[in-house]
Amino acid sequence: MTILRRGFELLKTRPLSDALNIEALESAHRINVPLKYKLFSQLFYLQLTDKGDMLDGGRLISRILYMPEKNPVGDEIFFDELFPLDFSLTTYRENEFWASKGLTQIGGGPPDGGILLRAEGKDRDAIFYNYGHKYVKLANDVFDFFRDVVVYYSEDDHITKKVNTEDLFKKWGEDFWRLGNSKIHSRHERYNQDWSQNELL
Repeated sequence: MTILRRGFELLKTRPLSDALNIEALESAHRINVPLKYKLFSQLFYLQLTDKGDMLDGGRLISRILYMPEKNPVGDEIFFDELFPLDFSLTTYRENEFWASKGLTQIGGGPPDGGILLRAEGKDRDAIFYNYGHKYVKLANDVFDFFRDVVVYYSEDDHITKKVNTEDLFKKWGEDFWRLGNSKIHSRHERYNQDWSQNELL
C-alpha cells in the first residue's frame, strides 16, 4: 500500500470571507451542532479534495480509507465523501432510526451505512461507523477521526498495468489525478458519465 495523502491534506480550508452561518442552520433544524464538529465545519469545507479516483476504463487506482493503529471494525473502513452540514442536519430530522440513537450521517460509505456523528446524547461529537446493523465508535471527535484518514494507491486486481505513483500528479484546483498526459476520473465523474450515456440509449 502506498499512501498518497493523509489526514487534513484531504480538506480545503474555509476562508473567513466564506464563513458558514452555523447559527442559522441550527435555528432552521432546531438542533445544536456538537462543539468540535461545529469548529471543524468553520475551519474546513465539508468536501474531500480526493474522492476515490479511477483510471479511464474503470480501473480503480486509489481509495479513501480510515486507517487507525487499532481498527475497531477489523475490516477496512472506506468512505467516499463528506456531506454539507445542511444535508447532515436534514438527514438527522428525516431518519428517525438514526435520530433515535442521536446519530446523523456526515459521510458516505457502504450502501446501507456510512460515517456518522453523535449529535445528541452520550459521547456527543464522537464519530461512528455504520455497516449493516452494526454501529462502531471510531473516534472521540472528527479531528481525531481525520488524523487517521488516508488516500492510498490501490494495487487492485482490476488494475492490469502497474502504475508508478511518482507519475501521478494534480494540477492546481483539480480534484482528479493525472497519469502522464492521461486524466484519471474521479468515481463521481465516472458515474455521471455512465449515467449520461445510459440516458442516450
